Amino acid sequence: MFRSTAVSALVFVGFVVIFGVWLHADPKSNSAILTFFLVGVALVGVDLIRQIYMARENRSLYQHAVSNADRMAELNLELQTAQKDLKSKNEELAEANERLTTLAGSDVTTSLPNQRNMSHQIDSEMERSRRTKRPFSLLFLDLDRFKELNDKYGHLVGDDALREFVRVVQTTLRQIDTLGRWGGEEFVVLLPEADSESAMLAGERVRSTVAQHVYRMRGDGVYLTCSVGVASYPEDGQDRMALVNMADHAMYVAKKLGRNQVRSTHDPAFEAEREGGESEDGAAGDRWSDMALNDALAHVLDDSYRSSSYTHSLTVLSTKLAQAMGLSEEESKMIGIAAQLQNVGNVAIPDAILQKKSQLTDEERTIVQRHPDVGADIVEGVPALTELAPIVRAHHEWWNGQGYPRGMVEDEIPMGARIVAVVDVYKALTTARPHRPARSPRVAFDELRFRNGTQFDPQVVEALQRALAPNPVISERILVDEYSRAYRENNRKPARITPPRKSFL
Repeated sequence: MFRSTAVSALVFVGFVVIFGVWLHADPKSNSAILTFFLVGVALVGVDLIRQIYMARENRSLYQHAVSNADRMAELNLELQTAQKDLKSKNEELAEANERLTTLAGSDVTTSLPNQRNMSHQIDSEMERSRRTKRPFSLLFLDLDRFKELNDKYGHLVGDDALREFVRVVQTTLRQIDTLGRWGGEEFVVLLPEADSESAMLAGERVRSTVAQHVYRMRGDGVYLTCSVGVASYPEDGQDRMALVNMADHAMYVAKKLGRNQVRSTHDPAFEAEREGGESEDGAAGDRWSDMALNDALAHVLDDSYRSSSYTHSLTVLSTKLAQAMGLSEEESKMIGIAAQLQNVGNVAIPDAILQKKSQLTDEERTIVQRHPDVGADIVEGVPALTELAPIVRAHHEWWNGQGYPRGMVEDEIPMGARIVAVVDVYKALTTARPHRPARSPRVAFDELRFRNGTQFDPQVVEALQRALAPNPVISERILVDEYSRAYRENNRKPARITPPRKSFL
C-alpha cells in the first residue's frame, strides 16, 4: 500500500511539472489537449487521495490489531491464572470431600469410627468369618457411672476422660482389633480371629487395665471402671443386629451384677437373666433357695480372709442375734442373708484400690464409700431379696451419724444394718488375717464396748454378748452346727447358681 501511494504521488508530481513546463513554453496551446491533461492530473490526484485515506485506515486497523493482540495476551494470562485457581479449588474440594467422608464415619470427640462405620465393619468381618470359617467376636463396653463424672466435672472434662479411656483401651488391643464408639459412653471392639474364650480374655484385659488407670481431672485422681459384654459369631447371632444385641445384653448382666465385670452369652447369669430369673417353684422361690443365691453372690467379694466358713458363721450369728433382739424367724433369716451380701458392692471398687497397701487418698476413700449404694442396687435387682437393700445400704452407718453413705443417726439406721455391723466387726476381730492373728472374744467385746454409742447401738452389742455367753467360742460353734443341720434337713433343692466372677485371668 505504501509503494502504490508513492508511485501515485510521483505520477501526480510528474504531471504537474510537465504541465507547468508546457504551459510556460506555449501558453496558447490547444484547449482540448489542456483539458485532457487536466482530467488526467485530476484522476491521478483522486487516486492519490484515495490511497492516502486507505493508508490512514490501514494504520488505524494495524493499531487496533496491535491493541487487540495485547488484550488477547492479557486475557490468556488471566485464563491461565483462572485455570490454576480452578485446579487449586478442585484439590481443596477433593480434600474437603475426603475430610467429610472421614467425618461421616468418625466420632467427633474421640476420632474413633462411629456407629455407622462400625456397622459396616461388623458386616465385613462377619462376611470374612463366614467365607474363611474363622472365628469372630466383639466386645460391648460401657463406662460405669459416667454420668456422675459429667455432673461433677462437666462435659468438657468428661470428653477428655473419654479420650483418655480410648487411649487406655487401645493399649490392650491387637493391631487387627478395631475400637469404635457406639454412642454416649458405649464402645464396641471387633476381635477378628478370636473365639469366645479368647474374647473373654481380651475383655478382662480391657476391664482390669481400665480399672487400674488413674484419670487426672482438675487435679483429682479419679478411677473409672467399665462393664463388658462378649458375643461371638456365629453361635450368638447370624446377623449384625442379633450379634450386637447379644453382646449388649451380656453387658447389661454385668451392670446388674455390680458393674466392673466381664460377662458372656455363655455365662449362667446371662441365661438366668434371659429366663427372667424364675425358679421351678415360681418367681419368688423359697427363702432357702434365696440363701443359695446369696451364697453365689457372696463369692463376688474375693476377700482372701472371707472363707465359706467365715461367711456361714457371719450368717448364723446375724440370724441368732436378730432373734435375740426379738425379731421374727423370717426377719432374722433375711438379716442373715443380708450379712453375707453387705459387701457385694465391692465389685464396683477398682482393683487398684482394693489391692492398695498404702493409705487411701480422699478420692479413693470416696470411691470406697460408694460400695454400700452399689451393693444395694445389686440386691434390689433380685426380686426375692429387694427388702434387704436398706440393710446393705446402711451397714456402714454409725450410731452417732458419722458413718456413710447417708449419715443416718441412731434409730434412723435399720435394725438389720445395726445387727450386721456389730457381727461383722466381731467376726473380723476374731478371725485370723494375713497381717495379724485372730483376737480373743474378750478382746473383741472390749473393742465393741469401746465403740458403744459412737459406732454401734449399745443394745445390739449387749445382746450379742448375752447370746454367746458364757463361752463365745463354744456358743458360736453350737449355733453354727444347729443352723447347718436345719439347712441340710430342708427338703428343697437350692437353685443352681454359678457365682459371678470378677476376673477370668
